[in-house]
Amino acid sequence: MKARAMSSACLLLFALVLCGCGPPEGGGPASGAVRDDRLVVLGPSLVELMWELDLGDLIVAVDRYVSWPPELAALPRVGGYLDPSLEAIIDLHPTSIHSVGRNPDLEDLAFEAGLVGGYRTYRFDTLEDVFESARLLCLTYGEEGGYAAFAERVEGALDSLSALVEREGLTGTSVLLLITRVEGSGSTVSVGEGTFLRDVVERLGLELSAPDRGCYPTLSIESVVAIQPD
Repeated sequence: MKARAMSSACLLLFALVLCGCGPPEGGGPASGAVRDDRLVVLGPSLVELMWELDLGDLIVAVDRYVSWPPELAALPRVGGYLDPSLEAIIDLHPTSIHSVGRNPDLEDLAFEAGLVGGYRTYRFDTLEDVFESARLLCLTYGEEGGYAAFAERVEGALDSLSALVEREGLTGTSVLLLITRVEGSGSTVSVGEGTFLRDVVERLGLELSAPDRGCYPTLSIESVVAIQPD
């Protein structure tokens, strides 16, 4: 019974992850004759957040790590946050560039190209960052009412999951979150400290099992076993 309940909680948790994800640090609402409606977005969580806010039709390119939603699978890939293809980005004639964390090359590209929406950066350090990002994205590209609906949906999911954890006697259970497999190896990327996912786990009354090295450390299978999560 406990294993089945834990499995259900994990499935719901990962469904919640798809709903979410730091506040923009640059730019403001688009102005002038040109609309900011061609967005290049680098960061899977940011892409997922925009999709949940019904902004997916504005995205014209994403980074190589984006795997959800499937509706965006055919979009051009422009490298990664650390190694973006500036030529590929500019060839798409974007009106703004968005990334998780600040990349000086992307910032310079947006400035030199005179993009109407500029370059916007986001943080994903806390759950509060997720909500603030959603609020500002709705103010810039959608409607403020859209943020209220998003916040209500996520808060409702968190409350339901927290109640499930408590009801099944799982409070304090240690959880190791593995988010992707490293292609061509036996390693996987896990969730560490300093991430909004850690806040989600703790909000549910669980404890995050994570190595003390970075926000998203890469672990071998042996390391996963050694951590011994519940």
